[in-house]
Amino acid sequence: MKKVVKFIGIGFVVLVVLTMVFGGGEKTTQADDTSDVETVAEEKTEAEAEAEAEAEAETEAEAEAEAAEQSEEIVVVEATAKEVLDAFDDNEIKGNKLYKDKRIKLTGVIADISHSDFIEEKFTLSIGTGADFELVDIKIDADLNFEDELMELNKGEEITVLFDCEGFVGGLYVEGELVEIVY
Repeated sequence: MKKVVKFIGIGFVVLVVLTMVFGGGEKTTQADDTSDVETVAEEKTEAEAEAEAEAEAETEAEAEAEAAEQSEEIVVVEATAKEVLDAFDDNEIKGNKLYKDKRIKLTGVIADISHSDFIEEKFTLSIGTGADFELVDIKIDADLNFEDELMELNKGEEITVLFDCEGFVGGLYVEGELVEIVY
């Protein structure tokens, strides 16, 4: 207990000494008051400059990170619709490891071309293996700028596309976003 009281007492004395040394006294002259205002203004300006510099550095770091992401070469995995569908059907974890979040150059058979069920401003290109009564397929969302190319396609045709695979959805289909129709 004595040590705690002694420690608090020493801390208090140090605090009083520091207060006296670094501004504990009163300013009585007008010149001193003016220099205090100038000092506060300088400190404020310095703080503003520091904040601006930090904001600029943060913006530059974000821009550099974005540029690095864009400059990274995208690896394209080539596969057939059968290979992709079989991988997810046999083992969804393996299918995700092989294809999810990757760009795939996919060759398969057009099962359907329609407006997206969920996103009004998109079309859906469904690609499968061409087998009769196929229950699972690959649904690729396409932006409206693909409309002219999609209008030229027909069910049953073989097609090759580049798409970004988003994974297996509820055991029903593989989903992705169209990048390019290769033919």
